[in-house]
Amino acid sequence: ILISETSELKRMSTSSSNNVIYSMVAILATQIAIIAGLVMIQIPRKLDPNSTRQTLCLPCPKTQPSKYAYEYFSLMYTPIWISAFACIVAGKLYEDFTAVSYNIVCV
Repeated sequence: ILISETSELKRMSTSSSNNVIYSMVAILATQIAIIAGLVMIQIPRKLDPNSTRQTLCLPCPKTQPSKYAYEYFSLMYTPIWISAFACIVAGKLYEDFTAVSYNIVCV
């Protein structure tokens, strides 16, 4: 009886694990579809030929230097912190964190 109960528990845990994986894949696919849809419905702006700007993503560095500096900093720093948190989550490093560790990571 114990062996059949153990095999039944293993089968149920594998089944629920697969259900979680399918649910997570569905959630991720939905998020990607929503983001793609939002990007596609945006109306592209035309770059003025007389402008000194080189891109539409960043503000003009000559007319708005502080805004340009912040946007440039954010653009460069974002991949760094996303990568750091991805490593923490992928490596399950958060399981060993203390209150001090969380503060160090988040500051």
